[in-house]
Amino acid sequence: MTGFAGLVAARGAPVDPALSKTMAAAIARMGPDRRDSWQGEGVFLAHALLATTEEEVADRQPLSFDGAVHLVADARIDGREALVDALRAAGREARLDAPDSQLILHAWHAWGEACVDRLIGDFAFAIWDTRTRRLFCARDQFGTVPFYFAQVGETFLFGNAVPALLAHPGLDRSLNRRAIGDYLLLGYALDRDEGSYRAIRRLPPAHCMTVADGEVRQRRYWQLPEADFAEAERMSPDELTERFGAVFDAAVRDRLRSPRIATTLSGGMDSTMIAAAAKREGAGRSEIHAWSYGSDWLMPDRERPLAQRCADHLGIPFNPVSVERIYTDPPRGVFRAPPEPRMELRTSSFHLVGEELVDRGIRVLLLGMGGDAIVGGGVTHWVSLVRQRRYARLMRETIRFWRHHRRRPPFKSVLARLRATGTRPIAGMIDPGLIVEERMDERWRALCASQLGDPREGMASHPFWTELLVAAHPESTGLKLRVRQPMFDVRLIEAAMRVPPMPWQFDKAILRRRAQGLLPPEIVGRPKTVFGVNGSWEAARRGLEPWLEPLARAEVLDGYVDRPRLAQILASIGTLPPHRYSSQVMLPAGLAAWLGADLGPGGTVWRV
Repeated sequence: MTGFAGLVAARGAPVDPALSKTMAAAIARMGPDRRDSWQGEGVFLAHALLATTEEEVADRQPLSFDGAVHLVADARIDGREALVDALRAAGREARLDAPDSQLILHAWHAWGEACVDRLIGDFAFAIWDTRTRRLFCARDQFGTVPFYFAQVGETFLFGNAVPALLAHPGLDRSLNRRAIGDYLLLGYALDRDEGSYRAIRRLPPAHCMTVADGEVRQRRYWQLPEADFAEAERMSPDELTERFGAVFDAAVRDRLRSPRIATTLSGGMDSTMIAAAAKREGAGRSEIHAWSYGSDWLMPDRERPLAQRCADHLGIPFNPVSVERIYTDPPRGVFRAPPEPRMELRTSSFHLVGEELVDRGIRVLLLGMGGDAIVGGGVTHWVSLVRQRRYARLMRETIRFWRHHRRRPPFKSVLARLRATGTRPIAGMIDPGLIVEERMDERWRALCASQLGDPREGMASHPFWTELLVAAHPESTGLKLRVRQPMFDVRLIEAAMRVPPMPWQFDKAILRRRAQGLLPPEIVGRPKTVFGVNGSWEAARRGLEPWLEPLARAEVLDGYVDRPRLAQILASIGTLPPHRYSSQVMLPAGLAAWLGADLGPGGTVWRV
């Protein structure tokens, strides 16, 4: 899993050697293990390897089996045994110990563009066919790996890193004001095919693209199936739990193809279940280490003691990290500046752990993000029943809820969702002119409406999740570390669409049933707990953020941020609701750092 880039010139025009060298250099930081390139008639491909699996050590890209078709990829393929069996049945001599890039290229030779229907995992790739002069590209179902492209005159540029495209001197570098407005409002762009530069596009998740004769065609190759509970409702609780648990274990197991694995650990269900599965599935093959961040003195910490209890129970080495270092001794600097604004751009607890892992030579980190969406959508299901006026079914499920959980049904949460109209105007520090220009109020209302749907569907379609996944990619973090997300597994989310909402989608009941006997009882029985303190707000309130004072003077924010309003917010940090500190202060601060503002010694920035 690494960096790749390339270009295709119209009609086989010669490739500028200076440009190809600059593009290759732009991805070199992402691949310390091996760097190669290939050049043909009017085409250039570059690759930089960061080996994170046992098979990837032997990877050599750009890859070709016949000298006619060439591939570059950033890929980790799941379900390898089934894929290899299918490839062999199709006449390909595929090996189970082959690098993932070889399996993709075998799939292309076996099934052509339909190969994407057979691939699952984390991937983005491009395949150039010299015979047809056709470029075929694809991105995984959730968008875990980024894929960017741009057209400069008659030259088509592509890669999984924005700097590779910015290497072209003719590329328009003007910013996309709509995407910047979305960032200030939400922390990410709402349009999945747009980014912070007008000229640089994104291939959406679950899409493939063909480029030939100057024409670019895209199509969606995967859709989340509709919910179907018929079979599951005929199964016993033990059978249903076992079936779902087997898919969960496979999702974790396929992400353990490395000798040393780190996993984040809290006191909740998601990370602890992943740690338990990793320990069991990786026995004798992968060494598992648990990392947990918490607070020593800045704020109350209820998670780290439970995380250590879980690690001790599982027999996993436990490594605590204190978040205070974010404010007293951040790695490299307070702010980071990746190629595009990503969420808050603040050095975070994730970076504290990431730096430690890289220093210790660990290249893979498991995260438990997504559990609330994949097995916690019961409230949303009840909202849909109310909207459809299916009151009889709602009453039956309410009775079943009480019988199963022995507590009051979450009617307050249902009512809160029903009242969420999304009609309130945007307030805060965003420039009023930008709000009007980009119709941000309309975009805000559309976003609020979209959040009323099935959260599992959102995992496959909402830009929030894609942003979080890409924000953990080495292109954004600057770390030689790959993050793997077991909850974002095609097989697992499709299995979740077959799990009945009642009782299994309330309080993560199916995970809790699976966890019995695997995790400590105090974790299995612990209710959903929200981390109620904003550490950044608490640090600012205590005067630990010296960059706050010069932030309102950052002229680079003009046209994006209402600086007088921002100054008012900064002058009253103590009265600002903690949950609004991130959106009202951290987002504009991150943008200022990304745009090159001088925030003083206390606001040091490191460029990814």
